[in-house]
Order: sequence, then C-alpha cells, then structure tokens
Amino acid sequence: MTTARRHLEAGARRAGRSLDDFPTIFIVPITIDDSLAEARRWPQRWFAPGQSWLTYPNASNLYWLRQAGLPLPDNPSPEAIPDDLAARICDAFGLFGPAEYCAERLIRAREEAAVEHIFLFPNHTLEGADRHRYMSLATFRRSGAEVKTPVWFAAADGKLYVFTAGDSGKVKRLRHSPRVRIAPSNARGRLRGTWRDAAARIISETRAIERAHAALRAKYGWQIRLTDLLSRLTGHVR
Repeated sequence: MTTARRHLEAGARRAGRSLDDFPTIFIVPITIDDSLAEARRWPQRWFAPGQSWLTYPNASNLYWLRQAGLPLPDNPSPEAIPDDLAARICDAFGLFGPAEYCAERLIRAREEAAVEHIFLFPNHTLEGADRHRYMSLATFRRSGAEVKTPVWFAAADGKLYVFTAGDSGKVKRLRHSPRVRIAPSNARGRLRGTWRDAAARIISETRAIERAHAALRAKYGWQIRLTDLLSRLTGHVR
C-alpha cells in the first residue's frame, strides 16, 4: 500500500493536484482460512491453465510486487515459488490467513499507512466459479449497448462453457463481437459476485462440444438432458 500511495502521489504532483482531497480506495485481495500456512499457498496456484494466479487479471501484479522488493520473473511458475517467497508475496499483496490475523493487519495498515478505504477482492480461480448454478452473461450490441442474460455454465479445462440455442440473440451478438462480461448470479440475474471481462467464442469442433456437454451434464444432470431433448424436438441448433 505504501508503494501504491507513492505512485499515486507522484502522478498527482505531475498533474498539479494533491491526494488530500482525492478519495483513494485500495483493492485488496483476501483469503480467510483457519490455517495461515494454507492461505499463503495462493501464489503457488494456477488461476487457469497457462495463467498463474499471480498474473490474474494481468501481469501488472508483478510490477507492484517487484516495487515491494520481491524478485519475480515475467512468467512465474506457481510450482517453482518456495513457501517463504509465497508468504512474503501474501504479506505484500493482501490479506491471507485467519480472520483475526487479517483484521489485525487492516488495523495496522490504518495506523501505519493511513489507509481509510479498501475494496476487498476475494481470491478465486476459474474452476472456483463453477460452484454457482448460474452466471450473468453480458454480450454487446453493435451500438455498444450491453445485454445481460442469466445462463447455465460449467467449467472444464480452464474454460467456462455455456448452453444456448443457436439462433438466440446472444449468439448473434457473439458473431459480431467476442467481448463479454461474466459474473455469478441467481436464476433471475441478481449478482452474487463481481463482474469480470472475458472473451467468448461459439464452438463447432466435435471434441470441444462433447467436452462441454459432459461438463454440463455432470453439473446439471437430468435438467440439461431435458433441455437437450426439448432442443431436438423444437429444432433449435445448439
């Protein structure tokens, strides 16, 4: 936080401004776990195949950690990060550990660094999103207007698969642009998590379709089988 504040102060000076009248909110990753050692294993995880947790949502995390004096390569392999370095990363990067430990660190940040406002960002992996039954899928019209729809989805091989009719509006919008946003939700689209930017594509490869169906059937059971049957009866293309 001290490093980030220095960076903000330098930017404010270049713009002829001061942070005194500028509200600063720090985004702080957080994991609550009864075991401090287990919580500190997050830097040793993959967010998704080919992308380490440390580089999610992007590699700018590495810049801030280096500013805090931590030696990290451009493409860190989670398995190669030793326990002592993982612990230092967690201490520099956010709140990891039992609730009381995290609360004490927040109080210390307020007293030592004058931190008043924070946004707690729960740590997660792509596979972790699969515990939700629905997600809100936002696609975009040519005008740039956003259209949100609650959908079923399932995770497999570091990707999220969605089932929908081939002639649906969201498929038409995806043919124009792969840009989407996703967030966990309930069946009515009420959010149960934060929005994330993503890219989507319509799959046509037989193996990919089979993999997607297997993941969806494993998650939704008879419900997805009934939807498959209705799709065939009504002539909809998936």
